Amino acid sequence: MVHICGHLRSVYHALPQIHCDVFSFDAMVPIREIKEHMPDRALMGNVNTHALWTMPPEKIVTLVKFALQNGIDILAPACGLPITTPLLNIQTMVRYNQNTV
Repeated sequence: MVHICGHLRSVYHALPQIHCDVFSFDAMVPIREIKEHMPDRALMGNVNTHALWTMPPEKIVTLVKFALQNGIDILAPACGLPITTPLLNIQTMVRYNQNTV
């Protein structure tokens, strides 16, 4: 697995050269754009960590739906979580994903 934080448009051309089975990326990067450049890789992440930390569970469900509808393969936080992230928000993300599988 490889994870890259931040914007990626300037390196889209180089993404296919990355040797990995799973590619994880930041919430600011559109899933569909990464899929175009890495169609043969499992894509992971993309749930905004700031939102997981600060938003109510209803907003987390919206973000999870969006990621799943746009083709994320492995739903996960986009980057590291602050230690003060509410457990309820993490549980909401996991439970919603389990209910859609």
